[in-house]
Amino acid sequence: MFKIYNKSSEQMSEIENNSLDLIITSPPYNIGTVYGEVKDNLEFSDFKKLLSSVARESFRILKDSGCLIIECADTVKMGDLYVELSGMFQSFCLKEGFSIESRFINFVSSSEGVELLEHDWDEDYTTTKNAHSNCHQIMVFSKTKKPFNPESEVLYVNYYSSANHPCLTPEGVYKFILDRYFKTGDKVLDAFMGTAVLGAQVLERGGDFFGYELDKNIFQVAENNLSKVR
Repeated sequence: MFKIYNKSSEQMSEIENNSLDLIITSPPYNIGTVYGEVKDNLEFSDFKKLLSSVARESFRILKDSGCLIIECADTVKMGDLYVELSGMFQSFCLKEGFSIESRFINFVSSSEGVELLEHDWDEDYTTTKNAHSNCHQIMVFSKTKKPFNPESEVLYVNYYSSANHPCLTPEGVYKFILDRYFKTGDKVLDAFMGTAVLGAQVLERGGDFFGYELDKNIFQVAENNLSKVR
């Protein structure tokens, strides 16, 4: 079963309190990327409001036994600002009452363990453009306090674009997360769904999927992708 919504995830009133087992998501970076008819270029104060609202709503709708898992760039250059994005999003989650349980590192452009230049970076590994770091974090939060797990892993899973979406999170990233945290029958939400790459894997594994996507065309692609899963 899946239920998806063509709207912002700042308010997820369609989802009941304490009803989800997992929330797995990767936020926009506010660097001007065009997602269909939606351009990712909010005022910085509005961008922070977006992420803090998603953290607040995630705490409300997640079960006490559930996990919030965020995959995002470690740092982002937004115009004149250089932002520690993973740290900022982490701060919003901690403020809402989440505890950090574990974290993993993911390089989005690499070859045989060697970090490669991500797009928008020059040959000397500098940039004057809006850009995000090649190094990403996968942060795992829980609603109930647990000892932090210092053991981690490094992923080398290359990102790519498609005709339907400019920056798809690879299936391998979601497989890594689901293999560790998903159980058959779990209810899983993606607050920034895109084309529902995660949703398809959740359905294939015997779970229920909920998702939010702002752009209507990308939403339709997601709906078609999920409808094909048997």
